[in-house]
Amino acid sequence: MLEEFSTQTIETSGARIRVRQSGSGPAILLLHGFPQTHVIWHKVAPLLARNYRVILSDLRGYGDSEIRAGTASESDYSFRAMAADQLEVMKALGHDEFFLIGHDRGARTAWRLARDYPQSVKKLALIDILPTQYVWDHISLPWAMTAWHWLFLAQPGDFPQRMAQAIPPSDLMAALLRDPATGPSPHTPEAYAEYVRCCNSKTIAAWCGDYRAAATTDLLHDSLDKKDKFDRPVFLAWSDASHVAKGANPLSVWSEHCRDVSGGPIRSSHYIPEEAPEALLDGLLPFLRR
Repeated sequence: MLEEFSTQTIETSGARIRVRQSGSGPAILLLHGFPQTHVIWHKVAPLLARNYRVILSDLRGYGDSEIRAGTASESDYSFRAMAADQLEVMKALGHDEFFLIGHDRGARTAWRLARDYPQSVKKLALIDILPTQYVWDHISLPWAMTAWHWLFLAQPGDFPQRMAQAIPPSDLMAALLRDPATGPSPHTPEAYAEYVRCCNSKTIAAWCGDYRAAATTDLLHDSLDKKDKFDRPVFLAWSDASHVAKGANPLSVWSEHCRDVSGGPIRSSHYIPEEAPEALLDGLLPFLRR
């Protein structure tokens, strides 16, 4: 996978971030979600690289990236901290302004980056998420039964980490990568093997820090945002089978935070970049070119 993409590690003020890049043209940063790595883009990135400089990055603690402090506290793994990493990465690569695309946790990191550094984001694409505060405010029994990891990983102390580490990585990833709406998900054997390889104590600590922050520090940061809306163009894509589309209109929800929102549902599981890359690009490419 991604053989044409070069690999390097970039030191940020708080982490060592593994980065891969290829192509030429305007820069695009792609951010992955939980419990995956940059490999989720392996069907999308090569096609984008025909016309763009595509940068793939592992979030701090995920994949082959690692935090320097290694404390796994809420502030260490807040979306603000992860967003700052990615901005430093892009600046180190010579990109002061860029297109930004995120899926799942990567989309939440992308949203925080756009809010904290709007001058750096030309256009923003968010894949299969609703705002974090909105998710917590609209918990239902069906959602809690399928998105149980939000509640489990956010528990204080090291109990979630010890439990997750006690499970063989292949078994843990099998449980986590099963789409809650549609069952087994469409990961290629190569991508799945990479996710299992990166499932270790370092990564599990990062997962827990990430989800604890989403229930604490991230909510505080969101509440302190200015009331003005993000004014760069935003593209939304969401799975027609996921919890994002259940009982909510993502365009309406995000229009409370953004001035210029477009997009729609895609027939897919939650893992849109791997299951429906063509449909995703059908929406993304006109948005980026517009």
